[in-house]
Amino acid sequence: MSFIKWRAYIGPPFTRPSSAVHYDWSVINADATTAFSGVSTTLTAQLTNGATTATVNSASSFPSSGGFWVGSTRWTYVRYSGTTATTFTGLSWTGDTEEDMTHANGSVVKAWYDVPENNGNLPFTWELDSNLATMQWSANIGGGVIIPQIAIRNNHLIVVQRAVTAGGTFSNWLVGWLASPDYSELSPYKRQWTASIVSSAQKMAEILADGVRIGDLNIARDGSASAISSLSVPYKERYSGDYTAAEPDLSASAAIDGSSTTLWISEDVIGTPLPAGILANTSNDPTVELDMAITQVHIYPSAGEPDGYQWIEITVLVDGAQPSVALWTDNEGFANAAIAGTYTAGDKIIICADDVLFQQQNPRSSAVLVLSLEDSAPSFFSNLVVAGDSIGMYFTSGGGGSGWVHDVVWGTGDVPDRGASNPTDRYGAAYTGGNVTAPTPGQTMRYTFANSATPKNNWVTDFNDHAGYAYSSGNAYDEPWFLVELPSMGLMLAEDVAASYTGVVTLKDESGNTTGGLPDSGSIQIGNDICTFTTKTSTTITLTSAPAANHVEGDPVYVYFASVASDGVPVNSINWTGGSSYFVNFEIWGSRLPNARTPGTSGWQTDYTQIVAVTSHASATYSATFTTTRVRKVVLLPTLMSVDPSRMRMYEFEIMLDRTFYDTSLWLADGAPATTLFSTLMTNAHLPAGAISVTNDTFHDMSDLTTEKQNAWVVIADLADFTGHMVTVGRDSKIDVSPETFWTTGLNYTPVATWTRSNTSEIKILQDSTGVGTISQLRMTWKSADGATEGTSIYPTTPDWRGSVIEIGPYIYANSTAADAAARKQYFLRKYPYTLYVKPLGETASFAPGQIHRVQWDWDTTRATMDRYCMVVSVSNEFNGGQWTQSLNMIQVSREIPN
Repeated sequence: MSFIKWRAYIGPPFTRPSSAVHYDWSVINADATTAFSGVSTTLTAQLTNGATTATVNSASSFPSSGGFWVGSTRWTYVRYSGTTATTFTGLSWTGDTEEDMTHANGSVVKAWYDVPENNGNLPFTWELDSNLATMQWSANIGGGVIIPQIAIRNNHLIVVQRAVTAGGTFSNWLVGWLASPDYSELSPYKRQWTASIVSSAQKMAEILADGVRIGDLNIARDGSASAISSLSVPYKERYSGDYTAAEPDLSASAAIDGSSTTLWISEDVIGTPLPAGILANTSNDPTVELDMAITQVHIYPSAGEPDGYQWIEITVLVDGAQPSVALWTDNEGFANAAIAGTYTAGDKIIICADDVLFQQQNPRSSAVLVLSLEDSAPSFFSNLVVAGDSIGMYFTSGGGGSGWVHDVVWGTGDVPDRGASNPTDRYGAAYTGGNVTAPTPGQTMRYTFANSATPKNNWVTDFNDHAGYAYSSGNAYDEPWFLVELPSMGLMLAEDVAASYTGVVTLKDESGNTTGGLPDSGSIQIGNDICTFTTKTSTTITLTSAPAANHVEGDPVYVYFASVASDGVPVNSINWTGGSSYFVNFEIWGSRLPNARTPGTSGWQTDYTQIVAVTSHASATYSATFTTTRVRKVVLLPTLMSVDPSRMRMYEFEIMLDRTFYDTSLWLADGAPATTLFSTLMTNAHLPAGAISVTNDTFHDMSDLTTEKQNAWVVIADLADFTGHMVTVGRDSKIDVSPETFWTTGLNYTPVATWTRSNTSEIKILQDSTGVGTISQLRMTWKSADGATEGTSIYPTTPDWRGSVIEIGPYIYANSTAADAAARKQYFLRKYPYTLYVKPLGETASFAPGQIHRVQWDWDTTRATMDRYCMVVSVSNEFNGGQWTQSLNMIQVSREIPN
């Protein structure tokens, strides 16, 4: 182009679309021809400073709301909220004596102040961010003509038009806002001014955006969890199939961390309690001959455990005195067990190889006696043959007389044998119908009280051991429990409130002004004062009854109802996900008291209200929705598991906030598209709807996400990178959001332009070597937007021999294909930060960031062509002296992977 001329028009300030005087700047389109100078009229009556209505010849060409310049020798900018055929109504003035004044009949009124002349220089830079996820621009403008200083106004809209031929039509080139104007008079003959022009991205960067939530909020994740116990040693449940990690965190907090792969497992065991007449449950078993039974045998330690971890559990079947016993095996192994004493039916006795090791491994055992054989019969357990053997108990004296009490035979073993020197009752009861299954490492043989006449049918061999553990009795003081303590509502006064005051009061929490968590009306308590309120907004309430005392900013605000003050959050849903054994019978209780007592404490249930009571539940998942209640603590009380008996376990316990008590403009429904979140963030940052264009795809429907309360543009840029989108700010400041597809296209590129020695005036290539030896491989964790799929994308598959493995994430991507492409992008950015600078020769087409260009350049033209494919990351344009020049900064996106 041999001719470039530009001019500018200055219009309304940047305002919120909700403002009565807002001008919708999104009606201005790039490259359109708009006659801004024609939007003018004249006063037909004097306009008095501070008036609310201006009478003009005609207001028909003006926007329905916005502002106008009025004046002759002096100018004032006045905003208005409405128009009629000949008036502007709802006027608002700045209140600044520098510009506010009365204007005479006949004064000019115009929507745009024109800047017809300038210094000819207009630098314009359009660039991608460092993550290649957003594109924005800025420019500079200036002039040396005399123009009222009042027109060079910070924050006011400016439209730059250009013409590319002499006498040609001017079209809109840039739509932005003036920033940091600078005007000076270096001498009476030299006046000048300059200003930056910023896009809508920079205007959004001025806005502190509240966090936006997608999906129901599991407030349990922000709380803390505790339980009656957590599994003492992971090996006890290693074969349950609930986890694969060798040493996982099985504490209560694992059940509220938001992960479906971590879980809590208790040390305590839940099962159907043995009946009072426990002996009757053995009446058909021919091997139970007296008043005790062998109920668990753990003789094969888990992998890697030495001798010393073996034990036998004995259950007393009747109340009363019991004698000591002798233990015999089928190879005449022998041990005396001094267990004589008075017992209650159901009591547990442990005979073990080492009582110290037993207590370490079974800290919640309720055995009434733990007897070690390490001194009296140190080789008894080590001599047992795990592939086949037996154990029998024999009374030599006592109230029940002498004789066999009970025995168990497993694998290839035979009945216990007292030896040839004991011809009377030499052998224990025969195992007709086969023997009990022999254990493998870590397994336990358990007596099930099945009351079968075939002895082996009364036994099961599995990994479910619970030595001496008592089952839940449903007693309020010893029943198993899981408790979640939630954060408080956290509301407080955002301003001082005087005694006897009624009216609007602003509230806040730690994140800023909010009334989140309050009902639409009701009562609150501040100190000792209980006040009624109505008219809840997102940040204020209206007190309709006054406090008796003065209150200061920061005083806590509680909801007052049913004669109790509470800072509990409103919840209306509770969900849990069980493991290989799940809750069948359980109750859930809630308390609105921050200091509610923990289960096991005397009278604790008086602090709580029952939310649900469930029996015969038949699924590993549970969800309940109920009338909204306020809670600070929630307790789960299980009394029966689907595997009976078994330890309690749970992958996730969720407590969902009732979002109707919060600002719904900041809370999107579960499954909302990512583009809806972008639109919400931009709308909340005061962009008009006409300036927002989004392209949705079903791969980015999202859940369980809350954005940070932060600079709005920072949040948008991070979200773009996080979800694989491109956010483009056009020259008219309108914003387009669409899924980024570039990195999924592989290594084959179609360039927009090819640069050689013949069409460049300047070229520079920098092959920065810092990345080559820094990163060898990138591993990026990711999950789908709905949280249903997750994984790790690795690029390259085989790491380079130089550098470190870099781990990043988690990011949100639709599937593994999109995640793999993103990982590749992140790898290239770190590994090969190779940059190219190209200045085209002469005037060329308009280039934009994000384009792919090919560079074929070498000093030696006799060499074969070398292709370098690059992505444009910034374009610097400059109009100067009627000429237009561009320079391109690019990064190389095609590189070999070194060996």
